[in-house]
Amino acid sequence: MPSLRAAIILSFLCVPAVADDYRVTIEASNLRSARVEARLSPTLDGELLLLRNAADSGIEGGWERFIEGLEVWDAEGAPVVVETVEAGRFRLSSGPGPVRVSYSMRLEHDQVPNLPGADELAWARSDTVLWSGRALFLEGAPATDIEVTFALPASWRATTPWRIVEPGRKFRAEDTDALLDSAWIAGEHFEALLGEGPDAPVRIALAGPSAISQSALVVATVERYLGVFGELFGAPAEGRLLLVAADGSFWGGGVMGTTISMLLGGPLNASTLPTLRFITVHEAFHLWNANFPYRGRDGTEGLYWMSEGTASYYTLRSQLGAGDLTQQDVLGRLGEEVAKYFEALGDLSMVDGGPTKLTNYDLIYSGGFVASMALDIAIRSRSEDRHSLDDVMRSLHSGPGRELELDATAFGELIESTTGISVRGLLDCCIVGAKRLPLVDLFARLGLSLRLDGAEAQVELDPRADAAAARRWAGWALR
Repeated sequence: MPSLRAAIILSFLCVPAVADDYRVTIEASNLRSARVEARLSPTLDGELLLLRNAADSGIEGGWERFIEGLEVWDAEGAPVVVETVEAGRFRLSSGPGPVRVSYSMRLEHDQVPNLPGADELAWARSDTVLWSGRALFLEGAPATDIEVTFALPASWRATTPWRIVEPGRKFRAEDTDALLDSAWIAGEHFEALLGEGPDAPVRIALAGPSAISQSALVVATVERYLGVFGELFGAPAEGRLLLVAADGSFWGGGVMGTTISMLLGGPLNASTLPTLRFITVHEAFHLWNANFPYRGRDGTEGLYWMSEGTASYYTLRSQLGAGDLTQQDVLGRLGEEVAKYFEALGDLSMVDGGPTKLTNYDLIYSGGFVASMALDIAIRSRSEDRHSLDDVMRSLHSGPGRELELDATAFGELIESTTGISVRGLLDCCIVGAKRLPLVDLFARLGLSLRLDGAEAQVELDPRADAAAARRWAGWALR
């Protein structure tokens, strides 16, 4: 039987010339270890990296503390000297050509203190494991069309957000970002693919008795909202989304690129299901608005308030239209979002707070929600309900807005060209600037009254609303 080193060298010489490839092996006798064999091209500095978002984990030593047995060979099979420059940076002696790499990663991320929570890093159960790409895969120079093959226990399969080549075993990630900024699950879990073929837009994986017992409900929920948003945008979903829900010892959830990962700290029931449903629908909306042209004219990424705010805003409207939320539920949620926005608002604007959205969470998420609603109301009322924010969303997805370099100025121009309504005053004062949105007046145009009581905000139907405002509220739900 050939040695591991000989097998790796032989595989390097025999593999056809495609982009980077990885082989992940998990053995039934040791689920808390994953062996990775890869062919990579080093960076221009001759390095391999294992540090994507590692500092954000709060784990001392980052991902490197879990790596073992790193070995590298050049194209001829000669060993390559590996120098650790700093945590997560490995400099090679071989130059810029492709190399073969072998290493193992210990799955202990759920056993050490960390900031995101195990649901966003990696975890193991008796018959299932989850790994985020950033915590497992070494990267070199940016690559495309990356093949990932899994060698798993006989009864296992893998579910990933990548293109399916061989179900449960082999996949292709579009590029390095798609590989690392996502997660995958392997084991004896429940799996559902919504859509046909290797590009099925949504993959659902449920692990553990409690999660699996609700599989029919979860699948039906996702299918329903894919239909609602598909009708809104006039096109099916773009991209792929993996939803993982697993039984856990606590409630938690996180998003890694195209993967939603949730741990269920108890059974799904009437009190806990709304959280799972909201997060799922919010992320499903990102299958469309994640492809908006968010790079501004100055070359920077922007409009995080809009990408996150519209996702939550359309989630609430669609849940009311689908009957998953009552009118009273929605009014309560509006009050909560307004209160969070007012509390978060200071000297920092939504635009300026975008690059640090996680440390300005309520400003970007709740503020973005409220700003999306404010713009929608302004468009509806000023156009006498001939137009709404829906028209702008469609333009960004498949119309003229798709070609924009989208900063706040371009967004305002698109709204005006699409609807004939100028909202530049709102954008300039309260989104680019840090002034408070005039929500009392705007909510009144939707037939709602907004009352402020200290840190609380209460939203109710306004019995004094005029007929136009009342009709506007009656047609506000997304169906």
